[in-house]
Amino acid sequence: MNIIMKCGHTANGFKIVDGKEIPCCIICECTEPSEDQTMVKKLDGREAMCNYCGHKTQSKIDLPFFKYKLNEKYDEYYDGCFGWD
Repeated sequence: MNIIMKCGHTANGFKIVDGKEIPCCIICECTEPSEDQTMVKKLDGREAMCNYCGHKTQSKIDLPFFKYKLNEKYDEYYDGCFGWD
């Protein structure tokens, strides 16, 4: 999903509310999309850093567990360095 939530993470799951699936962040349990969905354009030239090993890559909305960090030098993501289970 290419939706940024208010918590800064990309929507990475769905929550059922009144029989409807709504995008949510399963990390923070946030169910409110950010009002600014133009953030994808703001990622140009930004880097994301893995929270665990420090590996850096270009910020992209589809990185695993991506979190946009507006006022910080690096966005966050997980690169799988500890496995995926």
